[in-house]
Amino acid sequence: MKSIKRLLSHAEFVVGVFLVLVFAAVAAAAPLLAPPVEEDPYQLPQYGYASSPTPPSAEHPLGLMQGQYDTLYGMIWGARTALRAGLLITLGRAVVGILIGAVAGYYGGMLDALLMRITDAFLAFPVVTGVMLTFAVFVSDELSLQLGQGDTVLMAALAVFGWMQYARVVRGNVLAERTRDYVQAAVSVGAPNRRIIFRHVLPNSTQGLLVLITSDVGTMVVTVAAMVLMVVTVAAI
Repeated sequence: MKSIKRLLSHAEFVVGVFLVLVFAAVAAAAPLLAPPVEEDPYQLPQYGYASSPTPPSAEHPLGLMQGQYDTLYGMIWGARTALRAGLLITLGRAVVGILIGAVAGYYGGMLDALLMRITDAFLAFPVVTGVMLTFAVFVSDELSLQLGQGDTVLMAALAVFGWMQYARVVRGNVLAERTRDYVQAAVSVGAPNRRIIFRHVLPNSTQGLLVLITSDVGTMVVTVAAMVLMVVTVAAI
């Protein structure tokens, strides 16, 4: 209770939580806030063909963007897409990074050195280049884009090229925890390594993970938007 009260005493934390909850509520209530007009709810409704945007009106509170697409509708349904993408990519990154970091930190030795060199190799490889190469290999035609395979490949590529920070954080925490008395006691009674890692070591090695995960969700929302814009631009060329 004291830790919760301490968190609630920080205005920045309260405002941040409020904004995230509003964002999640808008994403969850998208069908109610902006009922779909087309069969595909993610297809923006179009109210004309004028090339210039239209100012806000009673029917369209945020106006119409270029091409006469409803801005408010796009923002509401875009929130759902952004939240899903941010959560899925961050979850994939966290799972892979936590597993690799836990194994490397607990076992140490040659396995630790090998896994960390692999981590360094991924860190040295440009993320944008890796994502674009993956996209070019697995989404090679317009049909794949129309079937929605591009979104899946994009999110998977961002997860594959983004787990390294989680691995480093967890490895450092596990290295500190594996010398604790409770871990030595578990080893002495013959507990399996898998049980020691997942039951004892990992729950006590979460320092810094919450901050990394929460910041990564927001970063992935912006990154996905930038990547989609880049892919659309390249495809148009």
